[in-house]
Amino acid sequence: RSCLKSFFVDNIKRSKPIFIFFAKFYLLTTLLNIKRISKQLRAGNMVSITRRLLRNICGSFGFFMIGVAVAGRVPCFYKWVVWKMQGGDRNKYTGYNTVSGNNKAALLCACVLLGRLSILCEIESRRIDVALSCIWNISQQFIRMGCDLESDDNGKYHRLLRSNKFTSMLFAINMWITMFVYCSDPLCLKGMERGIITHYLMG
Repeated sequence: RSCLKSFFVDNIKRSKPIFIFFAKFYLLTTLLNIKRISKQLRAGNMVSITRRLLRNICGSFGFFMIGVAVAGRVPCFYKWVVWKMQGGDRNKYTGYNTVSGNNKAALLCACVLLGRLSILCEIESRRIDVALSCIWNISQQFIRMGCDLESDDNGKYHRLLRSNKFTSMLFAINMWITMFVYCSDPLCLKGMERGIITHYLMG
């Protein structure tokens, strides 16, 4: 099966379960916020609730499809482009499998473009959260690379990653940054984090 055909077939198969997942997720989070929904329903804002729900679902669906599903096919698509440029469809000596698909500069350019498009799918209030979660995910990959772990290797078998001191240190750094922001200006924290610290940690 060609790379282009695989790109469309695979993403069409993935789109339905991904959309259903985000639909269930945002429906659940919307229903959990009972007070806000009750106020909006009493004010007759059912259309506004539905529009925001659909916007959240479609935004996260677009982000995941572009940033994960489409991006996952970039190396294959890059190989196909290079193969075409080398006359692979006309030259029997240019094998598709002999083309390298790990050109870091090409992959970086493609990921920058796809990253830009995918983050624009999300609503503005959630873009910074999504970007920061990606940064943390990248730091995890660097830690795994530094520990020589491959894709299916379990971190609990590594002497550093299974260490309680290491994980405690990471959590302590996270809490230190959060408390530093709270002590500097509590209003800079989001409502949930500020509420937990105020009512449970500082109460």
